[in-house]
Amino acid sequence: MNKKKGVPLYKKVLICLMAIIMVIMCAMVPSLAVTQVNFLKPKMMYNLPITAQVSYFSLTVDDYIKELTKQGYVVTSKALDKEAILKDIQNKNISSNRIRIPLLKAFPTFDKELISQIIDVNIFATKITIDTEVFYFKNSTDALAFVDKLNKQIKTEYSIIENVEINKDDLTNRTILNKKIENAKTERQEIEQRQRELEQKKREEAKQKQLEQKKKEEEAKKKQYKVTSRGSDYSRASSQSTRFPLANYVYVSSRYGKRWGKLHTGIDLAASSGTHVYAWKSGTVTLSSWAGGYGKCILVKHSDGTTSRYAHLSGYNCSVGDKVAAGELIGYVGSTGNSTGPHLHFEVIINGSTVNPAPYLGL
Repeated sequence: MNKKKGVPLYKKVLICLMAIIMVIMCAMVPSLAVTQVNFLKPKMMYNLPITAQVSYFSLTVDDYIKELTKQGYVVTSKALDKEAILKDIQNKNISSNRIRIPLLKAFPTFDKELISQIIDVNIFATKITIDTEVFYFKNSTDALAFVDKLNKQIKTEYSIIENVEINKDDLTNRTILNKKIENAKTERQEIEQRQRELEQKKREEAKQKQLEQKKKEEEAKKKQYKVTSRGSDYSRASSQSTRFPLANYVYVSSRYGKRWGKLHTGIDLAASSGTHVYAWKSGTVTLSSWAGGYGKCILVKHSDGTTSRYAHLSGYNCSVGDKVAAGELIGYVGSTGNSTGPHLHFEVIINGSTVNPAPYLGL
């Protein structure tokens, strides 16, 4: 009769040793959860006692806080929902969208994103206020770097407060910051465009003014060099013909009448220095010399009893006693005597008194 072979003794010994090791491991689970987490598998994690799993979780949270500190965050407090954590562990919500267990090392796919979902971390932040908008940064360095980027686009007025306690999730995210900078860039471009349009408008207005000024100067020049002759139509109760006393003039600078509190005894015709001066009527030259405030002056006595005066001349073309005909060249426009600029001061004298010469000149 064949006997069944029993289990070899060495196998029995090996089984006993493994059992003893397992008992020891169960007794040491909390410390193993801390020191041997790299060797835990997902299913093994859920086979551990609940207290061991929570201990493991707490260690993972501590690692997360330490990492935040290394990243420059100043953590002021943290809050955990342990009941929710235990419930997830007990229900083994591995595939659930609600999973919150941050098995940082045992479940690398859940990693830090999940831990941030189940822990409320408060930190000290730097607050920047721009108009009515508020932005939070983990430190003043990041805040001022953001303001510097804004200022490169457009000058920005802001206020800053440090050590403001907020929830870490309330930090302003990068998308919002980038959008703010992009808006500042767009605003700068719009301002620059308006400035270019304004400068272009100013240039066009200045050009238009130059054209208008040039047109006025050309018209004045044409008028200045236009020969203004007067014929017999301007004679007054006389058989003698009369001529306009200037070859050309620019404008009437002063008329006969009260001026500066006293009588201005003639009419002033602004003209270029050297412009030809003609005898108004035929007659005899009775004065061709300096005459005080009149400067260089010519008097011509006419046969009808009238006398004409030509003052502030620059030179003469006649002498006392010369007989001159109407329209004959007798002198040249100047600015001698009491004069502020080149012009002809023309007077008509009747019976020793001056009269308004404008009607005699058709002016």
